[in-house]
Amino acid sequence: MSTCHYFNTPQGCRRNPCRFLHESPGNAGHDRGPAKTAPTRKSAPIQLNLDAPKGVCRYYYNFGNCKKDPCTFRHLEPGDARVIQQIGFRGVTALNNGTGAPNPGMELMPAGFQIVSPSDALQHLSTFCAPRALFTKPFQIMKFVNLLTNAGLKDGTWDEKDAQTFLEIVTETQGLSRIEAILTFDPVVVQVGPRRDAISFASAYIPCLAYFVSGFVLDSTLATRVNSLYGLLHSHFAHISTTITTCMGDIVARKSFEDEPFTVSCGAQIFGILVQVLVEYISRYKSAFRDQQTLLPLAESLSSWINLWKAGGFIDTDIDDLHARRVTRDRLDRDLERLLSMATRESKAFTRKSGIHNQNGSRGPHSASLIGPLAIHYDPAGNLRPDGPRHDNDIEDIRVTSIPPTEAEMTCKVSPFLPANIPGAPHHLAAESMERLLDIQFRLLREELIAPLRLTLQMIISDLRSASKKTLLHSLIARKGGRYIAETSNSDSVMASVYTSANPVSITTDRRGMAVEILIDTPPGQARSRSATQRAEYWKAISRKRLIQGGLIGIVWATQTSIQLFFGLISSGVEDLQSSSRQSADSLRLRIKFFDETINPKVMEWCQLRSQDRRGITILMVEASVMYESIRPFLKALQREPTSFPFSRYLVHRSHNSRHHYQSVEPPRYTSTRRDFTWNLRCIVNEGVSLILDPRDPNSIQDARQSLRSSSRLDPSQADAMVDCLTRDFCLIQGPPGTGKSYTGVEIMRVLVANNVGKILLIAFTNHALDHLLESVLKMGITSKIARLGSRSSNEELKQYSLDTLERLDSSSTEDKSNIHRAYRALKTTEKELHAVLKQLQGGEVSEDDRTEYMELFVADQYDELMHPPQFVHAIRALEEGWSQVGPGKANGQTPLHDFWRMGRDIIWVEQMHSSTQVREERQLSNRFVDLAVDEGEDDEASSFEDDLSDFGDSPSDLEDEEGSELRSFLEAAGLSALPPIPSSDRPLDQLREDETVWAMSLSERTRLANAWEEGARQYFFTRNQNSFTYLKAKYEDAKQTYEECQDQTKLRILNKVDIIGCTTTGAAKLTALLSGTRPSVLLVEEAGQVLEAHILGSLVPSVEHVIMIGDPLQLRPTINNYSLSMDHSLGGKIYKFDQSTMERLANAGMGMSMLSVQRRMRPEIASVARTTLYPTLEDNELVTKYPAVRGLARNIFFFHHTHAEGGADEESVSKYNAFEITMIKALVHHLLRQGTYTKSGSIVVLCMYLGQLAKLRDELRKSRINVILDARDEEELRNREGDATSSDEDSPIQVVDVKVTDQASRSSNVTAEYSSIVGIITHRGQLSSLLVTGEEADIVILSLVRNHGPDRPGTIGFLKSPNRVNVALTRAKHGLFVFGNGDLLSSKSDMWTKVIDYFKELDSYGTALPIACHMHQESIQWVNNADKLRQVSPDGEKPPKILMFIVFTFHL
Repeated sequence: MSTCHYFNTPQGCRRNPCRFLHESPGNAGHDRGPAKTAPTRKSAPIQLNLDAPKGVCRYYYNFGNCKKDPCTFRHLEPGDARVIQQIGFRGVTALNNGTGAPNPGMELMPAGFQIVSPSDALQHLSTFCAPRALFTKPFQIMKFVNLLTNAGLKDGTWDEKDAQTFLEIVTETQGLSRIEAILTFDPVVVQVGPRRDAISFASAYIPCLAYFVSGFVLDSTLATRVNSLYGLLHSHFAHISTTITTCMGDIVARKSFEDEPFTVSCGAQIFGILVQVLVEYISRYKSAFRDQQTLLPLAESLSSWINLWKAGGFIDTDIDDLHARRVTRDRLDRDLERLLSMATRESKAFTRKSGIHNQNGSRGPHSASLIGPLAIHYDPAGNLRPDGPRHDNDIEDIRVTSIPPTEAEMTCKVSPFLPANIPGAPHHLAAESMERLLDIQFRLLREELIAPLRLTLQMIISDLRSASKKTLLHSLIARKGGRYIAETSNSDSVMASVYTSANPVSITTDRRGMAVEILIDTPPGQARSRSATQRAEYWKAISRKRLIQGGLIGIVWATQTSIQLFFGLISSGVEDLQSSSRQSADSLRLRIKFFDETINPKVMEWCQLRSQDRRGITILMVEASVMYESIRPFLKALQREPTSFPFSRYLVHRSHNSRHHYQSVEPPRYTSTRRDFTWNLRCIVNEGVSLILDPRDPNSIQDARQSLRSSSRLDPSQADAMVDCLTRDFCLIQGPPGTGKSYTGVEIMRVLVANNVGKILLIAFTNHALDHLLESVLKMGITSKIARLGSRSSNEELKQYSLDTLERLDSSSTEDKSNIHRAYRALKTTEKELHAVLKQLQGGEVSEDDRTEYMELFVADQYDELMHPPQFVHAIRALEEGWSQVGPGKANGQTPLHDFWRMGRDIIWVEQMHSSTQVREERQLSNRFVDLAVDEGEDDEASSFEDDLSDFGDSPSDLEDEEGSELRSFLEAAGLSALPPIPSSDRPLDQLREDETVWAMSLSERTRLANAWEEGARQYFFTRNQNSFTYLKAKYEDAKQTYEECQDQTKLRILNKVDIIGCTTTGAAKLTALLSGTRPSVLLVEEAGQVLEAHILGSLVPSVEHVIMIGDPLQLRPTINNYSLSMDHSLGGKIYKFDQSTMERLANAGMGMSMLSVQRRMRPEIASVARTTLYPTLEDNELVTKYPAVRGLARNIFFFHHTHAEGGADEESVSKYNAFEITMIKALVHHLLRQGTYTKSGSIVVLCMYLGQLAKLRDELRKSRINVILDARDEEELRNREGDATSSDEDSPIQVVDVKVTDQASRSSNVTAEYSSIVGIITHRGQLSSLLVTGEEADIVILSLVRNHGPDRPGTIGFLKSPNRVNVALTRAKHGLFVFGNGDLLSSKSDMWTKVIDYFKELDSYGTALPIACHMHQESIQWVNNADKLRQVSPDGEKPPKILMFIVFTFHL
């Protein structure tokens, strides 16, 4: 075979394929066969401009040939052994800045590696990625790989901006083609030797893969671009797998990593890169194992190779530094464990048969009795179910389950698969596995989200199909909306808001993307007030309860024959609602972002319908009771690859026999990856004291405990908690009421920041708790490098540290801003194009051009006839041209020919002419009779009349002759001998479509045919524009994602500069990708006892190496809305336990928990209530022993026992109230205020167990001199429940005041008990003054328990059985605690209440009358058992101040 003459020219061979041999100089005789070459190009390739080593010909180094003969420089290529010897092998380890840990994936410096500055690298990359640049030779690949290696190094040379630019260029079309060429190159060999047609596996192929797992790539927020890289792996995995298998098989067979002439490679680094690439690929492609048949064998082979390598005997270059070597191998072991876990999971999924194979662990002692019944009723998910999937979203793998509900799912009457949340319960996934835990939490959380809406929709559909008109739905339709409340069982109910007359009016765009604008009836009640201002105020106050932005809604689209469901999110904000409510009292305008795109054409068709065509169609909007956007981020996070969650060894469900896992808690991993790490505790010990803690030395740990107890500002229990925290990678700290949980958390952060352990991710359940901690960090001078995510901070100082503010103040990168502006312009351009198409799709008249195009295509014969009318029509148009006015739709003053035809202007003219001719003939006949009469001499008047007319011009007969003459002339010019007949036929449309003689049609026929043409044109362009809409919608969504990614990249760069990132649990889940890019080392959770386990799991980004949970599982539990899943439910508390926090579950399972034991809140008598029940080791700080006695009463704590019956609705209704307690509390509040001591804000708090009690107490206090201000959440809840009631405009609305409110406690469920506080301030004139609320505690707490069956009646205590709620209620008071309730009933129903009441009795503080006493005459006690007597005996106390304040604050339990 001949040699190709073009192969060794600078332009290279342009044939593809080439039938000649591609021989390099000096390699003649080596038959390689036809080679793949670059495709033919019309222009010469761009020359590369890479620096050659000293003494080497630059041209030859770039192109493999030289035109100079002779050349004074050496002709060497990058792969030449002499080049390697000259440059030197750089087998060093690149370390992350400040951590001492190897940079994942980029430890290997390939042979021939040259350091290239970022600017040069970007220039060379642009040259490589130019469209006309050749990329066919191995030495070019080596140069490109060198750029990839430089761009992946986190050695301080490259920053995020340079790395982002590099990533953007390399993921463009040409850049991806270069990487694709490397990944698919053939041959790839272990030892290149003198070959110039092959690339090295270790020095080219592996470094290319290493870029995929470099820190800059994995941390990037440019998800679309990163996914495009891994898309290459997915597309060419078979070839890549073959290459890896072949080369690694060769290495293992030879037991050598020799790469002649490049020296010996490092096996640990090669294996590390391969394992991590596979792990990342599988994490991104959930179907990877199903799509790639070679993936599972490759993973198994890789594990086998690593085991052989670990056994020794390989020729290998190991890392010289022992610490770095150990860290690298540890990282390899962890990644391999992840890979094998993935492979094992998928292998089991492949082999799992259709039968049920439960992976049950050992049964715990508390759940053993449940396992048998659960196994009997076990009905698994998806295809594992004997009867098949319940619906289209019933899938066994949660990673591919749709988070938004589907229509089939929401109409399915079969109960969903809800796995039991206990060890050993039946489940299709392996016991004690992370995937099982994630599956349980995902399904329970999703049930929390969609269950109320699902049940409500099923009932609504049943009502729509019912023949009866007396259903709940029909009554709501008659009222134009309202609450749909239905009982689902004896103790459970569902409630949703139904909005009637939903009318989709248009499709538009907003910041959330595509949205549909809908008009709905304004719900009844205050929302329909005649006052626009009051309507707007109502929606502002209720904005977190109804029509919430991000809330889930369902559209019920019912016709006479079918019912369809569509689901979406409310995109309108509260400002939009207020604006719409001001414009109309009867309707509201909303924007809805739908999940299912099939609604778009349905809306477009709806907009085209006339009102008469919409009859018989009912469209309702149903709003879910749970906010979708507060749950979706966690569901999305739970769908992550299970092996990406750290600390699975602690978090998974353990059987009773596996509790030893909790006893082997180790120090945080970063203490071992950093060389000679020790804790320097100088920042928390007394001045002049030095203290070092080695987390792996038991003696050092014990010394640190003693030193902190004696020489720090921490109390002994806090000191122990500090040491435990620093020596355990997963630490639980329990803080009973008043023991300084937040203070301990702040001091822990002080130590972490001082020791530079990496970023701290601080999450809290509420914004208030988060603000409190961050404010303390700033005030205590721990660090000012903080960033607060989210915009709901009420602290003005912290607002300066919000991420949005930091972005606005950042001026370090104009390139980032340029990228954002460029992406924004692209977004707006696409949005403009989309709006233009939408305008055409959503109704309106068909344009003349569109109609013409349609007619030319589909009714060409009729269109041709229309455009070539008979000659007389042309004559008529010419005759009328002077009569027509120039205006819209008229060319040159003439009516368009189509419009002329449709209006029948020719027919009208002919009709006029026929009429005129008939009149003229009648006149001529009349004149003949006149002439006859004159001839007979009957009268001379007619002749005299004509003579008179002649004086003014032509006579009538002359005019008629002239008109007739003009008509005859016109007809002759038009080729007619007489006027054409007037068409009067009235044929159907199908006959008209077949008739080409359109000008012979009657006026009615023309109208019928023209309408058909217009409708046809409308449908044609509707379909065509729909295709444009689909394309532009996808383009718009891509542009929106690009814009958001550019914004996130700027945020990432800012967050990488801070020490502490603070956010709520919801914020952490929403920003998982962003937070993952910052690689936080520590996760600190405040209020951990109130955080759902799903929230904790969703916040665990892969980089976290240290988890610290601070809270109290004996106080408030997490908030849920689905009572049937809660711990308080008779069944849910045994099986689902969904509101059991991670902290509570792990503590119950045996994990150790540090206890803070010194309280600084309650006087000893009150603290003893807690000691008697839940905290036997609780100690009192000296401070609380010095509290003054309560003024106006003879006891500091007292339980007022009574048997006055409760009122309200059903057993568990939140509308319950107790009228007797209301009157007593009102009188007691007045009595306490008269003492003059409790007038400061926060001095008095009334806690109500039920919302109905709160509402009535509010109304009762309004009747007195006390004005009432409600906590914002109570205000919303009351408005939410009272809003549907009809109110007159004269009724004064509940006053809303901006208050500083703590969210220390959270709301339970929509049917659970709630503690509520009312805030009110009075002056001596009864006028509202100022407000300041502490919320977490108060001097005096009055507790209204409400529940009371009355005398001689059976009763229950409902939610008062919960020890957690009782604990919180009894531990808020500092000086005085006064409880109203039925002590006998409580004691009979609850062991905890028995202990509490017995304690009150021991103190002689239990009775049926209050001990009222003057503070100056304590020996004189008056026992008061009713409100009237209390008002009579209440002493005045000291003279009250001019302004009296009374505060009743909400505690939500």
